[in-house]
Amino acid sequence: MSEPTAPDLAAQLQAAIAHHQAGELAEAEQGYRAILAEQANHPDAWHNLGILALQVEQHDTALELLRGVLQAYPQHGQFWISYLQALMRIGQFDLARAVLAQGRELGLDGEPVDAIARQLELLPSAAPDTPGETTSPNDTAAQTDTPTQEETPTAAETAEPADIREPVEEPTPAEPLAPTATETTEPADIREPAQEPTPAEPQPPTATETAEVPEQQEAEVSAAMPDQPETITPAAAFEPTPMPAEAETDHDPQALAQGLAALAAQRYTEAWRKLRQASRQQGDEVEVWLALGEACQGLGRLDEAAEAWRQALTLEPANWAAESALLRLSQLQPALSAAAAAERHLSAGATLEAHWPEPAAPTPRQAHDALRVGFIGPGLCDHPHAQVLLPLWQALASSSLEVWAYHDAVQHDAITERLRAACAGWREVAGLDDDSLLAQIIADDIDILVDLHGHQPGNRLAVFARQAAPLQVGWLGHADGSGLSRMHWRLTDAATHPAGVEAQHREQLWRLADGQYCHQPLWHVLQQRPSSDYAVRGAPALHRGHVTFGACLPAAQLNGEVIALWAQVLHAVADSRLRLELPGLDASDSPLHVALSTQFAERGIGGHRLQLLPHDPSRLAVRAHDIDIALDSFPVSVGLSACELLWMGVPVITLPGARPASRAAASLLTTLGCPQWIAHSKVDYVRIAKTLASDLPQLNRTRLSLRVEMESSPLRQPQRFAEQVETALRGMWAARS
Repeated sequence: MSEPTAPDLAAQLQAAIAHHQAGELAEAEQGYRAILAEQANHPDAWHNLGILALQVEQHDTALELLRGVLQAYPQHGQFWISYLQALMRIGQFDLARAVLAQGRELGLDGEPVDAIARQLELLPSAAPDTPGETTSPNDTAAQTDTPTQEETPTAAETAEPADIREPVEEPTPAEPLAPTATETTEPADIREPAQEPTPAEPQPPTATETAEVPEQQEAEVSAAMPDQPETITPAAAFEPTPMPAEAETDHDPQALAQGLAALAAQRYTEAWRKLRQASRQQGDEVEVWLALGEACQGLGRLDEAAEAWRQALTLEPANWAAESALLRLSQLQPALSAAAAAERHLSAGATLEAHWPEPAAPTPRQAHDALRVGFIGPGLCDHPHAQVLLPLWQALASSSLEVWAYHDAVQHDAITERLRAACAGWREVAGLDDDSLLAQIIADDIDILVDLHGHQPGNRLAVFARQAAPLQVGWLGHADGSGLSRMHWRLTDAATHPAGVEAQHREQLWRLADGQYCHQPLWHVLQQRPSSDYAVRGAPALHRGHVTFGACLPAAQLNGEVIALWAQVLHAVADSRLRLELPGLDASDSPLHVALSTQFAERGIGGHRLQLLPHDPSRLAVRAHDIDIALDSFPVSVGLSACELLWMGVPVITLPGARPASRAAASLLTTLGCPQWIAHSKVDYVRIAKTLASDLPQLNRTRLSLRVEMESSPLRQPQRFAEQVETALRGMWAARS
């Protein structure tokens, strides 16, 4: 059966709109859903279904749909208007103010926007942590049910989107109304309000049944609202918004260079703006789209990142950097199953290796007195990887392995020098292309080459695809695997890769008995602060009177499911606070800052309970003094950065899933001997947080004893760890065919 053409979809949309305008809501809903079944992110069908849900007073469903389409198509000013009017209609006035402020910051303007602003000035504020009131002014819903495209404010077409994606329970831009791969139920119908005693009550979609939505007295809201118009005017067929004329003619030859500089400094909002400008001026250059994707990911704008990288592939179909970036992005998709992720990786890896049918490395090799093991990666500096590599390499100095390092970054610091001193050979390779790097590795006669990049930006998997060494091993970076058949092994542990996942990896899995991590605090190497700053102190809740949860992670890991669960934690622990550190978080009025505040507000968490800070890697351990309990993200775990917090006495709660990327903190806690902080479900996650927070004396005792426990665990026994790594590498070498 052939897919419907654009004219077919346009005709279907017009028919659905006709039903909608005639008050035939069941037929309209059926028409919109039929369109979405064919084109899952069709903006007008998605938007109009939200308007329909609002009309029949399914407020939660309406907000999910209207918020989702706004996230996917923020350039459409009417979607801002519809969402704002929906929030006002159900009494969420403070949240409407926050959304309006974000829109104003991003260029939203026009008479409809001014009218909303004037209405909001006359409305009361909700109490802290209360998402909305149950009353509304006389004119709040004046145009809520009639969001026509003609009302779109001209200036709003340049509005930038929110920076954080919405929860998975809500319709996502990719599949706005479809259940996840693990669900077997269809979304429930949106039904017209009962006019007779017999019809069933409206039901929300199955995916929202577990969402943390504060209860609304909908009958009171409806009674307080003006009567609805007899008919509604849904949006007309969607057309892409043209770029404003001044944006098309405003040429800045430095836009790309400035965007790349801002990206390197993790000033993601600035980078996003400059690289968007560069994409309009130099849209035929792959480099522009690759960098724009990185900026979008830095802001948590995952759909924009994917679009940018797909554009790079359109320009250059064989571009591995874009293909690899999309694989990295797949780790961040909660709905993607482990099997589906594995299929993507294996397919991409096979395609890459097909460019080089024969391996480059000569075999057999001339025998060495000691196995020569090369490590290549960008983290040979003040980086979490160095916390593992430095103690390992120093311990291997007395082994039968000869360590060589390929430093693939321009950053150098005191830790770089310590790492260099522990190596038999050191190469600076950041300036080398893949061909030159391949030739260098072969010339160095490396026996075992260990990849520390994974699918991170600037990775060297194209070198591994050609087989630069007789034996190649993946470790530390991108736990979902490389997808390459010539990456022969993966160094891991049973907590990260439990039994039964072998089919999802091209690599064979070598599980270290005591875990795949060792940890050495690096503050004394950098000598940034006096040692007293790193002494364990009592739980801050003892003198503050409230528990402070904390997390430090990239914005891309703050998906809607994580935000929803953390909001549940805050609701479960009275008067608790959340301290968040994110790279790229700058001014308090930045889009990223506003988006985070808005999404927590939507879940009943007021701004006074959030502390949003820019990430400073050099101060992570020191800032642990301000955190009682750390929260891990999913489906990508914070990983090695949790070591710093644990070493400072802070418990870490984690929720591992089926995919390896979600299990890094679980691996650390298993090695540490603290499995009680590994949750088995979202309910269990909240229970663990509540249990820890409910007994402050015990929390303080845990804090003061955790470093002692860590010092006696395998995490702090580098010689033991090095012996296991040496045994593993020699075992791999012996098993090679």
